[in-house]
Amino acid sequence: QGFTRWEVIGIPRLDDGAKQLDFVLASVHRLPVTVFLGLFAYLVVLYLPLESREILLLSGAVYIVLVSITSVIRAATANALVFADPTKRRLIPMDTFVEDALGPLVGVGLIFLISRQLLYGSQLRPNDLFGDPVVFSLSVLLVLYTATIIGITVELSFFRSRGKEVRKAFQKQMVEEYDPTVYLFTRNLGTLRLSPLMPLSEWLNKGEVFEFDSIESE
Repeated sequence: QGFTRWEVIGIPRLDDGAKQLDFVLASVHRLPVTVFLGLFAYLVVLYLPLESREILLLSGAVYIVLVSITSVIRAATANALVFADPTKRRLIPMDTFVEDALGPLVGVGLIFLISRQLLYGSQLRPNDLFGDPVVFSLSVLLVLYTATIIGITVELSFFRSRGKEVRKAFQKQMVEEYDPTVYLFTRNLGTLRLSPLMPLSEWLNKGEVFEFDSIESE
């Protein structure tokens, strides 16, 4: 907050109280970054002095670790918390902020690693199977397909089993640290209104739901 001057507030998501988006569709929406993490792990491990089989096994292990970390972050931020930026008059949902940050980070890393492989691959791994551009291209396709399967499996398993617990634990930490307020963001006849609703702690105690009738009576 001291650096960005942002405030942490809560705004109920539009899908709160409605039928939850299917876990598979949500994972597919996040799939590009998830898959590129697999390629990122493979390109990093590729430069280690290992045999081809060891490279593939270690790449898979590193990828599972990376996907697990990103799954925890995504599950924690899939909540009603929002960054409020008064200086630029904008609201940034935490989950959107995370996705917007992950994409460029992974993309820049991939551009650097792929460029280095294409320009110096034969020099970095001389007399090696992966030094051949054709073999390298085929290995990239294999990694992308494998990363798709592993990524969806890990995310689905985690979100179904631990996603709700992680989200609640993260929100409780935010209550202890910032004690944010939940606001109701409504539109009526072209007028936007941001109304204080309740503290986040009370919002969590009520099961992250509220009654419109009680608000209208106030």
